[in-house]
Amino acid sequence: MLKSEIFSLWPKDWVEAKSIEVEEGGRVLITSHHLQVTVDFVKYGIPESAVLFHVAERPAHGKLDVSVWSKPDDNIFTLLDLNTDKVIEIMKILIQQA
Repeated sequence: MLKSEIFSLWPKDWVEAKSIEVEEGGRVLITSHHLQVTVDFVKYGIPESAVLFHVAERPAHGKLDVSVWSKPDDNIFTLLDLNTDKVIEIMKILIQQA
């Protein structure tokens, strides 16, 4: 019963994502305000550390910094990482040549 209840929703409906604007050379802390989980995971006894986010496409002109990542190529973080301020988007400084 539990499995069919949770998985009856499409994954795209599980998270509401808000756009983030980062100025050139700036950084923005990504929080649960930007990524809101819409499934009541607590109801099913799922801890924040078991809710995983997979970065499908990296930022075009910057990078995502998750302070718990051991390798820069990792592309997964948890809701616990998000709620403990460990996910930051950093925008590169773009230098234009004349």
